[in-house]
Amino acid sequence: MNDTGSNRDSSADLRDDILQVPSLWELFVEKTVADSKSWFAARTSSPPWGVVIGLIAATIFFGFLKSYIAILSAVFSLGLLIWIIFIRTGKTQSSLESILTAANNGDFPFELKDSIIKRLRWWSVLIVPIEWTKNSRIFSIRDKLHKRLKELEDEILYWKSPEGLALLAEVYESEEAIRVRHQENQKKLNLLKSRGVNVNDVITNDDKDRVKTQSERFNDPEKLIKYLRGKGECERQLNRISRISEPVERATEEIVLVQALLMHCDRVINMIEEVEGLQVSIDTIKADNFNDKIKETIGILEKRRSLVGKLNRISPKKIIGVVDYEPIRAQSEISKERMFNGK
Repeated sequence: MNDTGSNRDSSADLRDDILQVPSLWELFVEKTVADSKSWFAARTSSPPWGVVIGLIAATIFFGFLKSYIAILSAVFSLGLLIWIIFIRTGKTQSSLESILTAANNGDFPFELKDSIIKRLRWWSVLIVPIEWTKNSRIFSIRDKLHKRLKELEDEILYWKSPEGLALLAEVYESEEAIRVRHQENQKKLNLLKSRGVNVNDVITNDDKDRVKTQSERFNDPEKLIKYLRGKGECERQLNRISRISEPVERATEEIVLVQALLMHCDRVINMIEEVEGLQVSIDTIKADNFNDKIKETIGILEKRRSLVGKLNRISPKKIIGVVDYEPIRAQSEISKERMFNGK
């Protein structure tokens, strides 16, 4: 028995239709029912109209001869015509309705195996992310962020080592001298104010930055990630971190930033990997597991379709713009010096 359904072009199914329909299963049933109608129409043999026409012609011919053969031919032709119109048509319609009812209930004709497998293969090709793949740049960015975490951990270890503490002592000594001069200037201003001179307190930019950065500290990447919705916010966090002069605190803040960016990466990468894992085994569809395997395959494709829809709504340009950053942007002056000196 030929599978006329396999001659239908399943590749005519469009990606947008597959991704946007409410139910993949309902669409599959609808497509398969249409294929079943075509298959059944081709499978049903044509009525013996030639025999009927021949008998009618014989009836007319022998009718002129007023022969009993004409009467027999007329009776036979009439009976055959009644059988074609009422009995055979009724059985054909009943068989078609039975097949369509079964298909609507997920019991598909095995004769449509070729067209069904062709359609499932094509859908498997269509239901993939448009831009996110296992070769996406976000994987290399994730590796770069993990490398940066290791560098920051090493940086903290250095500043806590005797060598790092000695260098910090020199820096703090220099900063203390600046602070003393600032206090002396402030005393002079206070003296002038006590004598009625109209002066303003001197607040250095360093003082302003110190107050601002302390009020915006984050120690939980879960809280910070809520603010990292665009490149502009990421840039602001980098500028804030670079104003932290104490190197251990600065490195700790950057670690939180990197962890938050990794959460962004992992959210996308986990979906990509889950899509890659939702593969269908169409070659395992056989006669003894035909309907069960079709349902299982559609179920897997439905799960994949849900993830693909989410991935397609995430702009690679936007997410890459957030998570990809240059570490030098978050470095304070003392940290930059350590970076440039080869650590």
